[in-house]
Amino acid sequence: MFQVINGAERADRSALFQQLYKKRREVFVDGRGWALPLKAGVDIDPYDRDDAFYVVITNDDDDVIGGLRVNRSDRGCLSADLFPHLYAGGSPITDERIYEGTRYFVSPTEKDSALVRRLRCELVATAFERVMELGGTHFQTVVDTPMLGAFMEMSPRVIVLGNSHPYGGGRRTPGGGECVLMQVPVDELTISQVRAAADPGQRSQSFDTTH
Repeated sequence: MFQVINGAERADRSALFQQLYKKRREVFVDGRGWALPLKAGVDIDPYDRDDAFYVVITNDDDDVIGGLRVNRSDRGCLSADLFPHLYAGGSPITDERIYEGTRYFVSPTEKDSALVRRLRCELVATAFERVMELGGTHFQTVVDTPMLGAFMEMSPRVIVLGNSHPYGGGRRTPGGGECVLMQVPVDELTISQVRAAADPGQRSQSFDTTH
């Protein structure tokens, strides 16, 4: 099940939020080795704001198996604060119409590659729908450079805002790697492309520009 929840609901939906924060720690700290500061043993940071929204995937047992946090870039922008060098010219772009996604994951315990692909695409499409509802026109996120191709498969409208740079000591360092900042326009066309990418057999229909 896909749920869109607001940061302001943290007190009312504390069990779900705690499970999400715990899963993020398992994925990013325990699994990928990121040196993130933990709060009470889980992954919470200053971008977990009341005005953020989250797309959360739960399975039939109500376990969190995927998530994505989204902030309006002029209110809380991780890339501008921590990765300004990823912007061409080093000048971050923030605007009330640009939303930034962070902490994107689908549980690695899901072994069915076709299922994981569908979950990833629906997670992104659901976030884009919410961005549109809020008046946003663009979505940006920092991704591991090797993952850029997967996002470009979702939509050919993805653009890169700067060069790839190492983080956390680079690819040869545990918890390190290379990352890049990407952006995509958010509208019905992009959403239809992302959903079509969940089923490669339908993609040609979404990308057909002849009619």
